[in-house]
Amino acid sequence: MGKTYPTIISGAAIGLILALSQPLYNLGILIFPGFILFFLALKLQGSPVNSGFLLGYSAGLAYFLINFKWHWTVYPLKDIGIENPYLGFFLVFSAWAIIAGVLALTWGISAGLWKKLDKKISWAALLIFPSVFTLLEYLRSFLIGWVWAGPGTPLGPNWTIGSIAYNLHESFLTLKFASWFGIYGLTFVIIFLGLLLFIFLEKRSYRKLLITALAIVIFIYLPALQGSPVATGLPCSAPCTEVAVIQTKIPNQVFFTPEEEISIFKNQLELIDEASKNFPQTKLIVFPEGGNFFKTLTLFRNTAGASQYFSGLFPHSALIVDNSKIATESKFQSKTIFLDSQKGVLDSYDKYLLAPMGEYAPLILKTLDRILGLNTPAIQEKQEYQTGTKPPEAIDGETAIKAGSLVCSDIFSPSLAKNLTATGAGLIISQSSFSFIEGASDLFEQDLAAAKFRAAENGRYLVKASNFGRSYIISDQGIVQKITPGIGWQILTGSVVLKDNQTLYNKTGDSPILLGSLAILTASLFLRKNEHD
Repeated sequence: MGKTYPTIISGAAIGLILALSQPLYNLGILIFPGFILFFLALKLQGSPVNSGFLLGYSAGLAYFLINFKWHWTVYPLKDIGIENPYLGFFLVFSAWAIIAGVLALTWGISAGLWKKLDKKISWAALLIFPSVFTLLEYLRSFLIGWVWAGPGTPLGPNWTIGSIAYNLHESFLTLKFASWFGIYGLTFVIIFLGLLLFIFLEKRSYRKLLITALAIVIFIYLPALQGSPVATGLPCSAPCTEVAVIQTKIPNQVFFTPEEEISIFKNQLELIDEASKNFPQTKLIVFPEGGNFFKTLTLFRNTAGASQYFSGLFPHSALIVDNSKIATESKFQSKTIFLDSQKGVLDSYDKYLLAPMGEYAPLILKTLDRILGLNTPAIQEKQEYQTGTKPPEAIDGETAIKAGSLVCSDIFSPSLAKNLTATGAGLIISQSSFSFIEGASDLFEQDLAAAKFRAAENGRYLVKASNFGRSYIISDQGIVQKITPGIGWQILTGSVVLKDNQTLYNKTGDSPILLGSLAILTASLFLRKNEHD
């Protein structure tokens, strides 16, 4: 037991250093000294494999506890009908601890396998260690869906939140690298470089250490070699279109008074009218998740009146994208509707990757609540959302803009974004609402980092409309071109270039890096077996 505490403490300290490289703190460069210390601690642990697991698990636990600390912004859960602050604390703490504890397992298993496959951390580890970590990072993308399993979410490699690749989202060259090999290719490289620096340090090759460290710093901080963004209203050489993003600040409430409904609708009308009058060249208008503009408009005007309103906005066809909360007989739907201002509704998309707790109650939480005898109505009787029957696809309508939408948590799934371009989308739309965390920057910064990688991976411009968050336009290289200064009611306008090319990642996906990592791991296990024989 005496040797356990130093392992836990050192692991937690390393996890804290690695956590500071996360998007919220914008200290991505710390990912490398963090892993140097990780490998140093692993080398000093001695032989037992379980000590490697404990070190990795402690580091992962500290890392993911900080990554998911935005859970506490929803406390004390009065918005979902839980008035008892002690019960609210228990539920938030349980969700926070469970998810961090489960995701940390992959870090613990990685370190345990590292210890078993190469105790001395030889040159062979430069391929073995990144392969192990990359494969387990891919498996980790299934875990949130498995742990928070329920009737409301599909199981798949969708939940990449917390990926160490996102910590380098400010680097133009890492985003370029992602367009070739995705976040798992970048994960492989991060572990490779961290381990290379450690080996140089251990062997006292200080000159090589300094040169490699300097090259990494230059690689990360080299500015983007691209031209200025296309100015709003000015022509561009490539096929482009003018967009207007309607940013809202609608609070997270189950019910609204008539006065509140009118106030929200009035603000939306003012912003869309501003786009119509001041930016008449606009071809695309995007509302955030839960905008409910179409739905509310039909309450104040009949169908004919609504059609007349849309057709009068611009002298040309404009694509208007809104998301509404639709009530069915037993469940809700988060439905994105694509509407041509001159021709009417073109298509719709039902949100595919639902958010645990927010849009459905996971079975583990329901079971825990029932076992403890709490039987909380907000959990046991929660009216849940119904997941979409198919992943997001490009709209198939008579419009010059072929695009598709990722709604909120969809942005963390590389496969869902890739499906958009596979079905012909020349532009990615993202609709989010951060009202449940009241605009806290923790989750927003992670969301922004993921959006930059989705844009770069697919070589597509990305337009984000947010409720209670900031909205932005990201280029096909993953560079933020325009962003709103705050989280209030406002309009963001700009130009986006419509693309039809394919990146290397579009063509190959994650298969090459995952199959390569699997081959390296299999070979290392085979060689180890032969050594024992």
